[in-house]
Amino acid sequence: MKRNLIIIAVCCLIALGIGFVASRLSFETVSEPPKTTQFQTSPTLSLTDHLGRSLDVPDKKGRIILLNFWATWCPPCVVEFPELVQFATTHEEDVVLVALSVDQNDEILERFLTQTSEKHDLDLSLPNIHVVRDADKSITFDVFKTMRFPETIVIDGEGNMLHKQIGEFTPESLKEIVVPFFPRDK
Repeated sequence: MKRNLIIIAVCCLIALGIGFVASRLSFETVSEPPKTTQFQTSPTLSLTDHLGRSLDVPDKKGRIILLNFWATWCPPCVVEFPELVQFATTHEEDVVLVALSVDQNDEILERFLTQTSEKHDLDLSLPNIHVVRDADKSITFDVFKTMRFPETIVIDGEGNMLHKQIGEFTPESLKEIVVPFFPRDK
């Protein structure tokens, strides 16, 4: 009897532990984006992209910044990345893409960028497209408190965080959510 109680208690503890770990590791994709709300002001960031170019977030030039948190090991991120680049390419005057990768290995990231740009005919050297590696994850986790990938924050030219997209953007949701934030005085 005592042995059975111990076995039951151990099984319960294991089940609770597995449930806790599983809840921390799950990835969430939002099928419908949340309603747009204005959040707080973005912290000022001075970054250097994978090509050695410096950039500031916000850029204070009136353009919308898509601050995308992603990784090459994240399947939805891999699908979303070329779509974000194509959107930024199409809207070069209005959008700056800052793709902040949490990959720890430069070689894996560079290989992904080369393969993806060739496969989808993308120009990652455009002045409004920046891939930045956040290897220590300090910006991703400590500054923006990102917990799931992909995640994108839409920031206006003054640094106001306008929308937070948890899960991947689609071409349709980019048009629906981001385009209305474009400056109207052009």
